[in-house]
Amino acid sequence: MAAAALLPVSRVAPAAASQWEVLNTTPSVALFGDSLAQEAGADFVYAARLAGYGSELHVAGGTAPCDWLGDLAELVARPVAERPSVAIIEFTGNNFTPCMRPNGVAPSPTDTVADYQRDGTTFVTSLQAAGVRPVFALAPAVNHPSLVPEINDLWQTLAAQNPGVGVIDAGAVVEASDGSFSEMLPCQPWEHAPQGCWEGQVIARAPDGTHFCPNESHTVNGVVGVCTVPSPGAVRYAMGLARALDQSTAGSADGPTDGSAAT
Repeated sequence: MAAAALLPVSRVAPAAASQWEVLNTTPSVALFGDSLAQEAGADFVYAARLAGYGSELHVAGGTAPCDWLGDLAELVARPVAERPSVAIIEFTGNNFTPCMRPNGVAPSPTDTVADYQRDGTTFVTSLQAAGVRPVFALAPAVNHPSLVPEINDLWQTLAAQNPGVGVIDAGAVVEASDGSFSEMLPCQPWEHAPQGCWEGQVIARAPDGTHFCPNESHTVNGVVGVCTVPSPGAVRYAMGLARALDQSTAGSADGPTDGSAAT
């Protein structure tokens, strides 16, 4: 995953699921996602505002795309003027919730990916029919076995198969330069002690090897708590997600890439 340039984003309070930021400006963006999007949500709202977008969040720890199909249906049924212009889709392979376990049993990895393919396709077809541009967001590497690589590959495949669908490597900003997991990363010029910089480094990833909060040592079914310390990884990931809004880089290796040019 390619490294990306970062710009400063101020830390603000964590955002709740399905929270609206009411702005009297257009365009707007909807973010759908799991715990990574939830951790980054408040900073994403701020970054989107800097880019001139209003925001709505449909995010919660442990969720899968199927958990948000109701929200998706409501979004695309709105009057055209009330729909967002872009929807970012960020999920990493959770299969904890009832919609992923209709018979009460956890699906196999193969079945989980198949379910994500089915529901990811529903997102694409529904959003495009409503005139909303879908953009899949890739998750950063983790330090333990997971479905993150498979789901990232799936999102890139769906983008490649559907012209007009974007894909953004949002995770690159919280990875080592070679695309691998790294708990510590060099401070950016805008990161100082209040942003978590200490002796030239920040703690970008949580001790659990998946999340961002420096003191998030354990989660149950992907549900994260409120981070009580600076979380540079969450801020950086929010900035990575917001790159989907930078239309000036559309089609480049580091910007939102249409499916026809996805790599």
